[in-house]
Amino acid sequence: MKKLVPHITFNGVCEEALNVYKDAFEGKIEFAQRYGDSPMADQVPEEWSDNIMHATFTADGVHFMAADSMPGHEAAETSNIDLSIDFDSKERQVEVFEKLAKDGKVLLPLQDMFWGSHFGMIKDRFGVGWMFSYELESGER
Repeated sequence: MKKLVPHITFNGVCEEALNVYKDAFEGKIEFAQRYGDSPMADQVPEEWSDNIMHATFTADGVHFMAADSMPGHEAAETSNIDLSIDFDSKERQVEVFEKLAKDGKVLLPLQDMFWGSHFGMIKDRFGVGWMFSYELESGER
């Protein structure tokens, strides 16, 4: 096995979500292909042609794929999977947490936890669950 790459499916807001993640993670949309520019163009309604069929996103320590679901195959509103990110600094953790929490739902505010991490959880405005962890130094506990 080479690596596990998460794939996030959106219901028509993939491009908007990728741009939010681009800002929050200071990342890059490496590739994006629209349904209308693909061999599947004749299989989707005209109004769907600008939606993202496949995209890849990267930032420092972050890599995932994303797409808009096909009409009639909408992504579920809830999931039992969250994306967990380990940070090198508490400042960066707080910055990304606040950007992704905007218009979303904070499930657990960032706080020091008994296992030695500064930790928090959100569901962003696109329905994606995120876990944020920063391992506290012994002097920070």
